[in-house]
Amino acid sequence: MPNPLARTAFWPVVCLLLLAGCGGLGVRSEPPRVTLVNLEPVSVTLWEQKYRIQIRVQNPNPEPLAIRGMHYSLELNGKDFLDGVSGQRVEVPAFSDQVIESEGVTSLFGYLRQIQALQQGKVESLSYRVSGRISLQDGFIGLPFDYAGELLALPPGQGVAPTATGAGSAATVPP
Repeated sequence: MPNPLARTAFWPVVCLLLLAGCGGLGVRSEPPRVTLVNLEPVSVTLWEQKYRIQIRVQNPNPEPLAIRGMHYSLELNGKDFLDGVSGQRVEVPAFSDQVIESEGVTSLFGYLRQIQALQQGKVESLSYRVSGRISLQDGFIGLPFDYAGELLALPPGQGVAPTATGAGSAATVPP
């Protein structure tokens, strides 16, 4: 006859072993760095504006990052601007980067808030924040990201100077 104590201890031990085995799956030493590369209008209607957005995903880890898709939000000057998703499957090699192109949508209200701030001369620089989650091909684990940057205004005729700011600062946005 089996020992009742052994039977009661069996299932908790099995659960602990399963949890310990799954604990190492998909663990990355650092989250990917995500920066805004480009933003351009695609279509404009009365209630909605669609933009083509390019986002650079940098993999600072020693193993490749197999991306199944992502969702993100973009803030401009501290205000929500657009939301987007991408189902583009991309593999970012170890210690490398890839640009993912997607489309994002903003509402008339988000668009008008940005135009109003520009017309009132309240904007000396354009700050942005891109945040969201990357879904991986090899599991259920999503990698969150949240990076901010700023385009500083320079004297007339010299364009803008990109910088990175904030927690988890992103690399400089290429001119």
